[in-house]
Amino acid sequence: MDTIQAWPSGYPEGWVGSGGDWKTAYHDISFLAGEPQVQFRVFFGSDGSVNYYNGVAFDNFKIADPFPDDIGVVALVDPPLASASYSSAETVTVAVKNFGTNSQTGFTVKYVADGGTTYSGTYAGSLAAGATGNFTFASTTDLSEFGSHEICAWTELAGDADLSNDSTCFDMYHMAPVTGGASYLVYSNSTGSEPFYGTEYSDAMDDVFGADWTLDYYEAMDPFEVFNPATCFIYMQGGADHSSEMQAFLDDNQSLVEAWVEAGGNLIMNASSYEITYGDTLQLGFDNTGIYFYWYTNEADAVDDTHPIFTGPFTPAGADYTGYYISYGSLTGGDYTPLLVDQYSADRYLMGEQDWGAGHVLFAALYYPDYWTTYTEGENMHRNMLEYMKVCETGADLRVTDILSPDGGCGMTATETVTVEIENLSGTPVTGLPVKFSVDGGAEVSETVAATIDAFSTYEYTFTATADLSVAGDHTIEAWTDYGADLDPTNDLHSVTVTSLATPSVDLGPNGTQCDEVTLDAGNAGSVYSWSTGATTQEIVVTSSGTYSVTVTNPTSGCAATDDVTLTINYTPSASFTYTATGLSVTYTNTSTGGATYSWNFGDGGTSAETNPNHVYGTAGTYTVTVTVTNGCGSDFYSAVLSVTDGIEELALANATQIYPNPTSGKAIVDFNLDGFYKVSMQLVNSLGQTVWESNPGSIMNSKMEIDLSGLADGMYNMQITADEYTFSKPLVITKD
Repeated sequence: MDTIQAWPSGYPEGWVGSGGDWKTAYHDISFLAGEPQVQFRVFFGSDGSVNYYNGVAFDNFKIADPFPDDIGVVALVDPPLASASYSSAETVTVAVKNFGTNSQTGFTVKYVADGGTTYSGTYAGSLAAGATGNFTFASTTDLSEFGSHEICAWTELAGDADLSNDSTCFDMYHMAPVTGGASYLVYSNSTGSEPFYGTEYSDAMDDVFGADWTLDYYEAMDPFEVFNPATCFIYMQGGADHSSEMQAFLDDNQSLVEAWVEAGGNLIMNASSYEITYGDTLQLGFDNTGIYFYWYTNEADAVDDTHPIFTGPFTPAGADYTGYYISYGSLTGGDYTPLLVDQYSADRYLMGEQDWGAGHVLFAALYYPDYWTTYTEGENMHRNMLEYMKVCETGADLRVTDILSPDGGCGMTATETVTVEIENLSGTPVTGLPVKFSVDGGAEVSETVAATIDAFSTYEYTFTATADLSVAGDHTIEAWTDYGADLDPTNDLHSVTVTSLATPSVDLGPNGTQCDEVTLDAGNAGSVYSWSTGATTQEIVVTSSGTYSVTVTNPTSGCAATDDVTLTINYTPSASFTYTATGLSVTYTNTSTGGATYSWNFGDGGTSAETNPNHVYGTAGTYTVTVTVTNGCGSDFYSAVLSVTDGIEELALANATQIYPNPTSGKAIVDFNLDGFYKVSMQLVNSLGQTVWESNPGSIMNSKMEIDLSGLADGMYNMQITADEYTFSKPLVITKD
């Protein structure tokens, strides 16, 4: 079989490289124009370094003229697909290809990041047929948040004949600082064994890490499961027939590998290949560092024999090494510091190291130590390489990711609970984390989380202190972690704006007892009111016992508040009485209302506290009787003037005289049915003993006299009637209600 470099009939090869994935090859067959029939013959060749292959397949042959107008985005030039230092203003540059036959200019290029705002620009200049040009957008994108992002970019060209190739989406990843301690050995699973078919690499990992390491494969691993902040150390081995798989993995994941080291990871990349074509280079990245395969090294010396990889802890390690094969290949490109050099070629380095961001990478082109004459020293030096690289400068990265409460809304008070979500982005558990918050830029509140926040976990913390959001309006709440050894203080703080809606404050007062009536005031002038009584005013007057409630609604915010009060209404007492006289004995009937206690004064020095007393006067006469009624709301008194007699004639005349209606609203009838003619005079006396009306009708025996008292005030009166030498009295009540 012909080799790749010498195809039959002198035709150029369509593709050169290692396998492992579908490849697209293009051939210009315009020189066959006019041929009635074309036959394709496909050759598969090997460079002769190995005598087997795993199969080859062909699909999707297409012979066609390009479209006249056809462009599309084919690559993301900047930013890289992964980084540990993305910012909030990353410049976006894409590569645009003209697939068509017409030159294109002035077409639109657009992109969107994480499904957000779409940004666009116009391609300036001319893009020739078949050419690829870079386009940089004026608008930047924010990739500062750790984790996955996506940028999709596309072209818009009027008359574009093939829209299927216009757009391309790119998965991005912002690597958080490395804080974990996981360790990996990675090689290919294509041969079913370690490179060089021994156990040196797993033995070395066991000797340095014990059982605390993981084996994974280029073809099988999820790169994000290995190259992440939880991993400190990775040994990428590409020796013997594992180098093509290593190269394929790096081709697909170079930016992720570099981002992980930049974030603090320690990486060893070691390969002496059987597979890479003589004179070719295994591309490792990191400023174009590579391993150039051109000759073998049999003797090598340490550049600095005091370097830890040559001094221990595994000894003897030595500084000079010999063997049949120490290395096949040497480092090229890059900006590394040499560690091991070919004894006979001072510019041919077999090992070097380089700081990369917060991490470190060690490059090597070393053969299996069993091929060394100084194999014991080689094995120890190999283990010292791992020992030197196994410890990362780990710390912790903590941040407040969310302020869970307060949410804002109606009824915000001066004592609102503040709860935050804290995330530990690192592999280091943290106990005693200081966490703080402030409201509207005011005094900061500082507390300590007593619990342990586990690695790569979240934790909810509720502050003991509260936030004052009682004033209506927008309030800015900021919360942040304050960990002294934080790897990235820029992501510690989270801020939210909380709106406190105007909410009425309603207080109808305490439950209790009131006199006569009470005015309940719901306050909050200009609000909407709904009382349990059906009233819709700010105030109501309560005159009866019960429970009263009101709901007050702010007409702007819609926020409402409710309060209720239970009241017992007592009334100021009203004093009154009637009486019945039989001779000198008078029985008083208490007609007062609201009374709790009673005090009687009978006008002759006699008193009583009874409700309905009976009193016997010592002598006939006219007396002013007063009752005073008292309760918790006050007191009232009522007085009446009455005449008592001990004569039979006065009693007979009194019984023969009637006044009705009694009570009266103003007019009354005085009905006389006397046993003879008497000279009669009448006086109406009020409760103060004052004569307010009088009449002298003259000689009367049987007569009905209508009297008009409508001009007098409501109250208890006493009609004193004189008939000849006899005097008697009759009570009269005037009420106009």
